[in-house]
Amino acid sequence: MAKESKSSNKAAMPILNILAIIVIILVVAAVGAYFYFGQKSSSLQNPKTPINTSTVVTSVTTTISTIVSTSIIPAISTSTTSISTPSRKSNDYIYISNIGNFSVGSGTISVINSSTNKVIATIPAGISAGQMIFIANSTYAFALTQSGVSGYHNISIINYTRNQFVKNVSLGRSSITAFEMAITPDGKSIYVIDTETCGATINGQAINQPGIVQVVNISTYSITNITVGSCPEGVLFTPNGKYAYIPNLISNSISVINIQSRSIISTIQLNQPSGVLAVTSDGKTLYSIGNSSNYNVNSILYMINATTGSVGRVATLGLISQIIGINPTNKFMYIINYGSNSISIVNTSINLIENSVSLPSGSSQMEFSPDGKTAYIFGYYSNYIFVMNTSSNKITSQIPIRGGAVAMNMTPDGKFIYVAIDNQTNSKAPGVVLAINATSEKISSTIPVGINPDYINAIEVHS
Repeated sequence: MAKESKSSNKAAMPILNILAIIVIILVVAAVGAYFYFGQKSSSLQNPKTPINTSTVVTSVTTTISTIVSTSIIPAISTSTTSISTPSRKSNDYIYISNIGNFSVGSGTISVINSSTNKVIATIPAGISAGQMIFIANSTYAFALTQSGVSGYHNISIINYTRNQFVKNVSLGRSSITAFEMAITPDGKSIYVIDTETCGATINGQAINQPGIVQVVNISTYSITNITVGSCPEGVLFTPNGKYAYIPNLISNSISVINIQSRSIISTIQLNQPSGVLAVTSDGKTLYSIGNSSNYNVNSILYMINATTGSVGRVATLGLISQIIGINPTNKFMYIINYGSNSISIVNTSINLIENSVSLPSGSSQMEFSPDGKTAYIFGYYSNYIFVMNTSSNKITSQIPIRGGAVAMNMTPDGKFIYVAIDNQTNSKAPGVVLAINATSEKISSTIPVGINPDYINAIEVHS
């Protein structure tokens, strides 16, 4: 039946088109006659009044266009403009984890819209809120939250497009002391680092007890416990997403985990406690810093062949060193030497320290601008942010801030720097976040947030 209907429609089309053309001709003729005789009569009565030919043309054209658009004659488009899909709106949002006051259970997450620099939502987070991580191209974020006396025992799931709490996932171990987590490159699992064994001592001496890394499946929220070295501190994933490196501070080792099988495949032994790691973009070289338990001894930077696990000594650093990261634009690695107030800048192409920059006392944190051209440096409870040009590796300016700085981050568009300021005089009073214009290097807004702000995430949210 559908085919017969289509055939009859096709047969009717020529007739209807002919009728439409006849209608058009009649209308044109009628309009022309009206204007010809009407205007001629008017001109005879008033010879000075000209015939407005443009009105005739415009009127006829409009009439034809109206008939064509309302008839069954398909309009023929001569436009070469392509139809484009409207772009999605996006804004940069700042998420502040507020530790709160443990005695009253006031942990919250403050959400700031960077367009207005105002708090648009406050999400409850139990006794205390810790580190947050976000899944790319998703609507969910995860925050470590506390339900016990010490450490974080839950992962709180948050819909960050709606700024709503969804649910808590218990980490399942009452003794867990989780302070750090990271999401695998494929976005399928969360690695939670249990630092409980970091404080284990006998007669004042640290003991080498195995540590635990908990791997949470984001789809099912099932948990796999992986035993690693003593006092695991952080996790680093290879760029190809196949392996996870866990530095173990007390056992002087690095545990290598196969992400797919969730099992230890090797252990890299070092001569000194290993902390923060870095890996080159090709995944071939792993860097680790050996910090002596005697803080008067210079730290050592180790280069590790990621394929063979062989360890080579690269360079002697300053005191109490930590890797900040590798600048993706120029392949230089930046290492802050907290104990000797300096930055060591390593050329990862040749594994040599090419520069050393003196820093004010207490500098311990650094953030790169999105284009990698500028580095912003500050220390806990610092009164200044120091601005460094990464081409010349020179401090070019300093931004005065009020004391109590505990965290810093930058919007993905590079327009604003956000600094969390703790209330040093009253642990139960709300903190603030400073919004600093990166171009003018001036504080543009002071934003009240929750109690004891401690972590800052700056992300782009699409709507």
